[in-house]
Amino acid sequence: MDAAPQPLPSEPSTEQDAPEEGLICQFRMLASGSSGNAIYVRVGDVRVLVDVGISRRRIVRALGELDVSMDQIDAIVLTHEHSDHVSGLPMLRKHHPGIPIFCTEGTARGCVRRKRWDQENHHPIEAGDVLRLGHMRLMPFATSHDVNEPVGLRIEGPDTALGIATDLGRSTSTVLKALEDCRAVVLEANHDVERLWRGPYPLHLKRRVVSPRGHLSNEQMRDVLGEIATENLRSVVLAHLSDKNNTPELALGSLGTSLSNAPKALVTVAERESPSPLMAF
Repeated sequence: MDAAPQPLPSEPSTEQDAPEEGLICQFRMLASGSSGNAIYVRVGDVRVLVDVGISRRRIVRALGELDVSMDQIDAIVLTHEHSDHVSGLPMLRKHHPGIPIFCTEGTARGCVRRKRWDQENHHPIEAGDVLRLGHMRLMPFATSHDVNEPVGLRIEGPDTALGIATDLGRSTSTVLKALEDCRAVVLEANHDVERLWRGPYPLHLKRRVVSPRGHLSNEQMRDVLGEIATENLRSVVLAHLSDKNNTPELALGSLGTSLSNAPKALVTVAERESPSPLMAF
């Protein structure tokens, strides 16, 4: 790489506003939460969508704000088959059938079973793989969630990395290793435990959420950040917050001293309905 990654935070309104020197590495949260999840990631000339749990119309609109069209999307990568991560697949497949879809065999089977997709143009991946798309390296890693073969993603450009870890009931050494020395991290902060137990969910659902195959709590998120925080970490996005069992204030308030080793890290909370700014990594 001829130049160091651009410092964070960086919030160009369109891709054309991004710095020209060096290889451009950017991401944008298009939506985050139980109502839908999607992330746009760019490394150089390669552009991918990580999960498509919102409508095609919303995806196209959010990309259009960056002057990016669906014709410029090189791949769709799915982390697992729950509807809040794949509900946009049918319309995307209908209107953009040529875009390859990367996911585990278990996720593909789950999508077929849920009638989201017929597996056409499917490129199977496994945890531990290294997938190269131009200057982008996609590295799926195993997570603990109540679906078939779920994965998180480490996405690398030259000399930089973005870690995406949501929908996991517990942290593991594999997760921590994947998030190690990332410049930006999208990390689940699903619920406040006390608020969950006092909240309106039925008991079986509360038990699912707090189980090792459910979702990370604020406290678990804090512990993960405490393990991975380094001076290289510049951006943390807290994601997949429950609208009933958490608030941005509770999530941010739980951080404590977890980022004491990452003094330059900017922490933001992903919104359920509104896309984030375009961020560099």
